[in-house]
Amino acid sequence: MARKAKKDVVVATHNPDFAAEIKRITFDKEEAVAKLADDIDQDERDNDIAGMCTACEKKAVEFCGKCHCAGYCSRQCQVADWPLHKKVCPDFAGTAALDKRPSPEHRRIIFFPTHSTKPELHWAIHHETPNQSLQFGHPEFGKFSTMSYPEGSAKYEGHMVLNLTHSLGNRRVGHMLTAIAYTLHGCVPAPHSPRLVNQSINALTKPGYIRPYFGSMAVFADARRPNETVPPKIRDISARDVHSIMRLIEGRDCTSIANPTGYHGETIAGLRINDPANEFNVAMGLTTVYDAATVPLSPVWNSDFVIALAFHLGLRWYIRPAHFIGLKSGTTTWRDGNLRYLAHVCTLHVAATTTPTTTPTQGESQGAGAPAYDVVFNYGPFSGSVVILHGSGHRVNVHHVLAFNAYLDEVYVTKTTASKAGFQQFWARYQQTAGGGGGRGLSSCVPSPYRWEKPEVKDRLGVFHPDFVMQKVTGEIRGVWMATIEMMNNRK
Repeated sequence: MARKAKKDVVVATHNPDFAAEIKRITFDKEEAVAKLADDIDQDERDNDIAGMCTACEKKAVEFCGKCHCAGYCSRQCQVADWPLHKKVCPDFAGTAALDKRPSPEHRRIIFFPTHSTKPELHWAIHHETPNQSLQFGHPEFGKFSTMSYPEGSAKYEGHMVLNLTHSLGNRRVGHMLTAIAYTLHGCVPAPHSPRLVNQSINALTKPGYIRPYFGSMAVFADARRPNETVPPKIRDISARDVHSIMRLIEGRDCTSIANPTGYHGETIAGLRINDPANEFNVAMGLTTVYDAATVPLSPVWNSDFVIALAFHLGLRWYIRPAHFIGLKSGTTTWRDGNLRYLAHVCTLHVAATTTPTTTPTQGESQGAGAPAYDVVFNYGPFSGSVVILHGSGHRVNVHHVLAFNAYLDEVYVTKTTASKAGFQQFWARYQQTAGGGGGRGLSSCVPSPYRWEKPEVKDRLGVFHPDFVMQKVTGEIRGVWMATIEMMNNRK
């Protein structure tokens, strides 16, 4: 069990329980290519995927009564798949049915239009060009193919093999699922304009749970192996492919997970805070401010940021962006007060002037040969939505955040000093007055914010040992608080 650090001792830096490695670091292209090639070889040898359940890896024994294309091993899998299948079931039964194939050259693809909430199945002809173009009849695709564009901008068809750059665990696919994204570069509106948020992709799950995609996208099934140059072996998209595609889109770069049972990695509990006035959130139909969410243990872009003022109060809270717009822009855009204290973050790194000869272990004091650390405080790169996390993975309650903000507001107004003891006393008062109604308060339903602040509750998110970070933050808290006051004064 880790020992609590005394105030006059600097404990070791690295957290032995840290588990939230950034996902992108672990991507091995050669390994992914080999796995996909093995999957294709196995399907060519056994021809077994066509008979699999749409939702899982078992054999299908019954089929959708409407389109007769989606097979299932059980009623349970059919019910679980219905939120996805219902979006394309009428197409499988209608215009995309096999007897409606326009010619032997046409193959069934799935198209995600920008300004519609429904993905569509279409018949397309695949052209083996350097860019592997598709020809099909959707008006949005036709407009992209023929439109003129301003000088200095250009049409862009981005290609990506979805099941190569992201994992579905052990789910079999049997071929490449290649996505072609259609948008403009250097145009007005810009490629990352809210006006170009793809509504059919956004509608696959809860608003804001899929990071925004811009422009339209088509996906086709190609049985060639990665990097193979033989003539195309494009196949018809199947109902099982549709399920795989939608899960790949939902899982790729996701920061919140609507269907944790279908997610391939480890998850933890988080509290999303959204700015409903943010233009991207408006485009995605995101209206809730607080949302108890399930999120990946591993963040998508950066290690989780330490919330400086929370650590000063003895709370192991971390914050991460809930979509990538904040990191793309490099600025904080937030139109209400929810981030006024949460967004001041702390980062640590070895001081540039030191040359460490050893790395101290847990409980070791910093002495001769041990590295010195710079502590950097700034306002995090957050825009639109953030996720608040406890280092242990236990959920931060919305009332803990509300009380945290209210307490620091009181400190700001009364010009007192923020402290752990002060917040504990404030929470006792807050419990009696907030929520509940009828004078009951929160005493019976919301535990203390310090419920998980125990040595035996390990911190899995922080790169550095939390005791070490708390010491560093508290040692420089005056500078953090002065920056907070300056920010608050400038808001008036």
